[in-house]
Amino acid sequence: QMAVSTNQSPQDVAIDSSGNIYVSNHSSLYNVQIFNPSGSPLTQIGYPYFDCPDGITFDSVGNLYVIDGCNNQVVILKKN
Repeated sequence: QMAVSTNQSPQDVAIDSSGNIYVSNHSSLYNVQIFNPSGSPLTQIGYPYFDCPDGITFDSVGNLYVIDGCNNQVVILKKN
C-alpha cells in the first residue's frame, strides 16, 4: 500500500523505467510524489518547476513531462 497523504487529490500516475511510481496531485503543495516499486515514499518534486501538476508522462529516454495547468505549459524535467 502506498503512503499517499489523505489531504491530496491525485491527478495522474506514471511509472519510470526503474518501476518508480510518480503521482501528480493537487494538495496544498501541488507536487509530484515519487514512490519506489514497493510503494514507499522516495521524494517529491514541485515549486519552482511547476505550480499545478495535472498530467505526467515519460518519454522513451526517461524525461518527465508535467502538464502545469495553472501556467498553461508543459514542463520537461530531463533525466540525469
